[in-house]
Amino acid sequence: MIKKIPESTPLKRVLDTIAWLCLAVSGVCMVILVSSFGWLVYGRYVLNDTPTWVE
Repeated sequence: MIKKIPESTPLKRVLDTIAWLCLAVSGVCMVILVSSFGWLVYGRYVLNDTPTWVE
């Protein structure tokens, strides 16, 4: 039988904080990744000068 962790344990709060930090960091990284590839496409097709640091 699986025991359910009570809502107010210190372990649950620590794990919730770690999970929130992982989500925040991955969200920021996703925004950076999408914007850098957007700059790559803009530079390649609009400016006709590919930014080499993106590749």
